[in-house]
Amino acid sequence: QLCGSRRACDAMLEAGAASPLAAMLLSSSAGGTEVVSALLDCLAALSESGLAQAQRAVRNVGAVPHLIQLMNHPESRVARVATSLVSTLCPGDVHNAEQLFESGGLVLLADSLASRDERAQLQAASALSQLSSDPVQAAAIVDNGCLLPLLGLLEHTNQELKAYAAITFGNLCTGGCLSPAQLQHPTVLPHLVAMLSSSNALAKGPAATAIASMAADPTLRSSLYELGGLPGLAALLNSDAETSYHAVQAIAQFAADERYRHLLPEAGAVPPLAALLPSHLPHVQQCALSAVANLSFVHGAVGPLCASGALTHVGQMLFSPDARVQSMCLTTLCNLLHGSAGSAEALLQVGGHMALLTQLSSPSPDVQSQAAMALGHMCRSRSAVHALVQADAVPLLAQLLHSPHPAVQLQAVYALGVLAAEDEAAANAVQLAGAVAPLTTLLLSSSSPDVKRHLTLTLAHAARGNWRPVFNVGGFQALLDVLAVGTGAVQQDVSATIAALVEDVHQRRALLADMNSISAIVGLLSSPDEGTQQHAASALAALAEEASARETLYRLGTLSHIIRSLSAANSRAKDAPGADAPAASAARISMVRVVAAFAADPRYCDMLRITIQPLVAMVAQAGTKGVLPHAARALTSLSHSEPNRDALREAGAQRRMAELLLHAESGVQASAVQCVANLGVDATDAKAFMDAGWHLALIQLLSAPAVEVQGAAAAVLGNLSAVPEFRVALMADGALRPILELLQAAELPARTAATRALAIMSQQLMSPELAQDDPNAKLFVDSFFEANALPSLLQVLSDEPAANVDAHTSERQVVAILLLLQNLSAGNGLVRPRLVAGGAVEGLLRFLSHRADASRAEILDTAVSTLALLMLSASGLLRLEQGGGIPVLVKLLRSASPAAVAPAARAAGNLLREDPPPALVAAVAPALLHALGRTSAASSLDVLYALTNLFGVCPAALAGEAAGKVAAGLVRVSQEPEHEEALHAAVSLMSLLALQPHFRKALHDAGAVPALRPLAAGGWRGPSLLLGMLTAEAHLAANGRPQAQPAAHPAALPPPPRPLPHHPPAYALHADPHQAPPSPARTAGDASSSACLPPPPYATSPVAAYGHLGGGGGGPLYGASG
Repeated sequence: QLCGSRRACDAMLEAGAASPLAAMLLSSSAGGTEVVSALLDCLAALSESGLAQAQRAVRNVGAVPHLIQLMNHPESRVARVATSLVSTLCPGDVHNAEQLFESGGLVLLADSLASRDERAQLQAASALSQLSSDPVQAAAIVDNGCLLPLLGLLEHTNQELKAYAAITFGNLCTGGCLSPAQLQHPTVLPHLVAMLSSSNALAKGPAATAIASMAADPTLRSSLYELGGLPGLAALLNSDAETSYHAVQAIAQFAADERYRHLLPEAGAVPPLAALLPSHLPHVQQCALSAVANLSFVHGAVGPLCASGALTHVGQMLFSPDARVQSMCLTTLCNLLHGSAGSAEALLQVGGHMALLTQLSSPSPDVQSQAAMALGHMCRSRSAVHALVQADAVPLLAQLLHSPHPAVQLQAVYALGVLAAEDEAAANAVQLAGAVAPLTTLLLSSSSPDVKRHLTLTLAHAARGNWRPVFNVGGFQALLDVLAVGTGAVQQDVSATIAALVEDVHQRRALLADMNSISAIVGLLSSPDEGTQQHAASALAALAEEASARETLYRLGTLSHIIRSLSAANSRAKDAPGADAPAASAARISMVRVVAAFAADPRYCDMLRITIQPLVAMVAQAGTKGVLPHAARALTSLSHSEPNRDALREAGAQRRMAELLLHAESGVQASAVQCVANLGVDATDAKAFMDAGWHLALIQLLSAPAVEVQGAAAAVLGNLSAVPEFRVALMADGALRPILELLQAAELPARTAATRALAIMSQQLMSPELAQDDPNAKLFVDSFFEANALPSLLQVLSDEPAANVDAHTSERQVVAILLLLQNLSAGNGLVRPRLVAGGAVEGLLRFLSHRADASRAEILDTAVSTLALLMLSASGLLRLEQGGGIPVLVKLLRSASPAAVAPAARAAGNLLREDPPPALVAAVAPALLHALGRTSAASSLDVLYALTNLFGVCPAALAGEAAGKVAAGLVRVSQEPEHEEALHAAVSLMSLLALQPHFRKALHDAGAVPALRPLAAGGWRGPSLLLGMLTAEAHLAANGRPQAQPAAHPAALPPPPRPLPHHPPAYALHADPHQAPPSPARTAGDASSSACLPPPPYATSPVAAYGHLGGGGGGPLYGASG
């Protein structure tokens, strides 16, 4: 009853009642239940009033074991109070606690925890919560089976009971009394995981502690995840310092595991982890940093981390002296900046970029590499680029390119590339820092395509289209390495640089040293990028200018590739005129340049016949301004080959190129005129040229800077001038003077073409059909002599050909000069005196003296024929004698070449037309007889002409022994009646000879009668009459009766009857207008002298004559047909 009052309890404690009351328990075992109950109530009341006194009293009397026994008392009221006393008196007192453990009291407490009596559970949990604060007792509690009941109470509805259970569990965890095996037991682990998310706040900390110790084991992490522990741990990151300490430790383990790292953002761990980064607790901070560093590898976590301010905190932590912290910070920054470049601004605000720059000088290659990578990621922000450039980051990064560590070099390459890509000023800074040279060196030395690709991108950003610095360091090989791995845009820029470089002949030849280089450029023709195709074609066009390159390009199949591409481009242009993109149009121009270069090479010219149609189409198409010059040049080159000319004409190239004569570009005009000259024009083209005004362009081109253009224009004009109307137009438009001026050109082809043009024009202008006072003929002759052209032409005939000139062209020049002189010497004969006075005779004699033996028959015939015409001039003989020409003439007459004998005989006949000097007669008579004996009937006409004139002016020259030779020669000619002109000449001369007995006898002795009889039998009246004279002479000798018959004049000889088709020609002597008329006084040979034969007629067709002279020795100079 006293214990019912607190004041009474205090008084009793002061009086020392606790000890006797506790001692009574030892003797109350035999007592009744009520006594025991009363004792327990008294002790409970006293312990509430003075716990220490009660504990001491119980300890002193050793009452704990008895209290433990009473916990199993059958009377629940006794057992409950006893349990309460044990729970109150044992905790906090070492001796009592030991007695509790030794007496098995913990087992009874465990039973109480497992009972359904909430009050007993509360008492037991309360006792254990206090007992567990002692590590020794805590271990005993675990050993005596209290763990599982405690875990079951952690989620009890009674908050007090739940709190005691949590305190006990926490003490057990803190004291390290729970072994891993116990914690990992299937009966324990689910409870631990559940505690993380329970409403029992006191239990979460201990649970986190336990789980933190288990999270380091991969197997346990898997179990914890499967039990749903990750969200609970993430939630605990925001708890008190102690709980969050263990939670972040566990989360750091999960973040280090790739299996669960990506799940942390979903679990909500990112914001609280970022919040723990600035923690003042080093361990918490490091665990949070570790977790954040690992989380930064998760793409889905980058955004939340940056949004939660992790970048700022990590940037500040980068200044830490701890190398491990720096390493984790660098990793985190690399990953976060890579995933969120826009977050670099936050790093700039805390000076993180300066810390990164400091790390570039670290002795650790790994740190340098990570710092460079982080800076590269930062540079994707323009504000960061500006800040880094101002902080002199570029030189530091450039210095890392020289590092011996490839990883450092690669990250420096990346950082410089990103920095240069974002800003032109930064790109300039990269170049100024000297980074191009080491970058190029690394490009050349690396064998990894990936590394080359990174280097190429960096160089591309730094170069910004200007790849010359790269070329200056690594040459073409560096550019080709870039082409091999570069993107389409890079390939376009690099190919443009290569195209520009190879325009320089020295660079071009340097590139040709490597076949692989050419192959790489050829491969770009297949690029899907039109710009790259354009530049590749442009480079190949420049390379094709080199002969050695063309051979290489041909072996690589470039020519066929170009032809196919060109055909496709032409088709597109035809289907949609003007629709080509600029790059496609430029590529087309370059491809035509390639074709033009190959066409100019004789090795490939004939292979390009397939390109004729496309090229002609390009010339004809509108809008081909850029293509036109090269297409025209290609066609001109193709026209140099004879096999291509027919295909060119069939494709309409002649007219298309003629139309280009009016083009505004001089280069196109030059190509056009040369092509037209090579393809050839004739009289049928003259009207078209006049109607279109092309002849005016040709006249202008006579003054072109290029001699080959001048020569081509002269050749075309010369061929067309065979038409009188065209020739008149040329003369009226002033074409003559430019042609004459070309005779003084430095280049042999131009002089040759001009001479040929004059020769063709002169054929018509000097024709006998024209009136003597024809103004055009007079203008031509006067202009020719005013231009002082004759001396230069004669000089060509006199000089030996130079060793360094083309022999074929030189020969054609000689042919043209001789033809021109021959035409001027013919006609009405008005020009001969001026030619003779100008030294034409001497010039021809020098030519015949020095070059006759080496000349072709046509050239020799023309030269001697011209000399023969000049001998019709009054002063011709004098010039011949002064020039020592008689021996030359005799030598020609005795020549074995019919081409020399016939015109030489004609020259002799012209000299013998009047009273010749005896020395001339004495020199030429034997030579003529020799020529008659050796010359065939077909070639004897000129010899007979000369002998007839000789007999007319000096019959005695053929008397005596010469008579037999003449007779024999005449008989031989008469035996070949198919040569009518020679036959008529022979019969005429025999008729003259038959007038004198001495010659008649010679004719008889030579067999003239038998030779004439078949002719007479065939119906020839002349031979028949001559036969009568010869046989009458024989009859007179037999009968002695003179029966003289009048001699028949050759002009009066009747023509032969049909069926022979041709009448014998009547010959008339062309008098020289400058020569005095012959004296009327004649000798006995007057009758015969009137029958002297003139020179045989010459072809009047200029085309035929020009074609005959120019046709030998490889054809005309510009391919003209005549």
